Amino acid sequence: MTPGNPCRCGAPTLLALGYLFAANPALADEFHYKGILAGERAAGLGGAYIALADDHTSIVYNPAGLISAEDGSSSASVNVISAASTQYDRVFGDTEWSRESLEILPGFAGGAKAFGDLMLGATLLVSDSLAEDQTQNYEDVRIAGTRYDRLRIHNDLQLRSYEAGLAVGMRLSPNWQVGMSLLGSYVDKNNSYVQRAAIRDRDGVTDAQVLQVTVNSDDTRIGLRPILGLQFRWRALALGATVSQNLPLSRDYQYAYSASLSATSLSGGNTSFEIVDLSEQTEDEPLRASFGLALKMTASTVVSAQLDYFSERNAENRDLPFGAPPRSLDNKAVTNLSLGLEWQHDTNWTSRFGLFSDYANNSTDYINDELSERSFARREEIDIFGLTYSVTRQRASGNHLAVGLLVAAGSGTARLGDVGFGSDVGAEIDAKQQRLNFFFTAGW
Repeated sequence: MTPGNPCRCGAPTLLALGYLFAANPALADEFHYKGILAGERAAGLGGAYIALADDHTSIVYNPAGLISAEDGSSSASVNVISAASTQYDRVFGDTEWSRESLEILPGFAGGAKAFGDLMLGATLLVSDSLAEDQTQNYEDVRIAGTRYDRLRIHNDLQLRSYEAGLAVGMRLSPNWQVGMSLLGSYVDKNNSYVQRAAIRDRDGVTDAQVLQVTVNSDDTRIGLRPILGLQFRWRALALGATVSQNLPLSRDYQYAYSASLSATSLSGGNTSFEIVDLSEQTEDEPLRASFGLALKMTASTVVSAQLDYFSERNAENRDLPFGAPPRSLDNKAVTNLSLGLEWQHDTNWTSRFGLFSDYANNSTDYINDELSERSFARREEIDIFGLTYSVTRQRASGNHLAVGLLVAAGSGTARLGDVGFGSDVGAEIDAKQQRLNFFFTAGW
């Protein structure tokens, strides 16, 4: 099929083209587990906070540390800039396709209050977020072996993940403390996507052939995440461990897909195809186990390290034509490492540095099952590494102000499947990702 010679395509061909051509970025970045880092101290240390947790963010990181929080204290953080970018090479022939997100969003708010030998805490936080709203124009692209003169893509994705809940911490002995958090989770993903490709007529004015794909999806999930925590402190040494798992309670999934192919030479002038899918099917979540160690090297210097393990997940996919959503992918087990350094300049100023890994939970290698072989499921394997820095101003009253920066980047491979489109759907392509967060925290 070449420009100026539109094909005589029927519904079966359009159906195949549609799935080849339908981009569905509504799933956002489900291939990594490290979202937005909460709090002043934890964010500055790159998330290496399980062993050191001693403030309101203990509710999220290790509820055992809540007993060490100051009675009646509160804190809040804001991500003044939160940006993410993912680029895919060779999507339309030799063309790069990119997804960009930029937003200002709240981060974390929490407080603690003592009741006898117990410390109770409450929190509300944004644990993950993406905001993509972009229109892109391309010329002379190749899709499913066909050259199109023009391609226009509009993608509007809004993802927001919230957690809110309560925690309790108590001291078992001078060295041991335990705690438990119970967080409710709410995730809302909304995507509107339109893709229009056109082959110009010989006169270069009218469109002799137009292929248009529209995807609209809404995915709302509610869950419950219990966290059990343990801490041991002895002189300059601190150890910590937690185990948690998100338990899905409900899901409301709506997916509408339509594709139309119109050409001046087609009988009737138009061929179209449409899918509407609704689902309440929930998905199992991986078990998370975290282990941390911290050591006070000098009176002003502390180092910390943390391992986060996420178990594998075996997905159960419904038997829908061409692997139509919703469906899940098998996730591999992942272990991430975080390292942190805290340096107290004097009684008023403290700097923190962090390093962390954020390995992809998915592989671009094919799994030997029917769905994978047809390549309709998106895969990404981009391992990300990040740096963090924060500086905190403390006051004798206990109040503090902190600013910090997170920079992360990685590269790897992807198979776009139904999330992609292009000359070789399902082929392995190069991909890379960058993240930038600038945050501000206040405590009182």
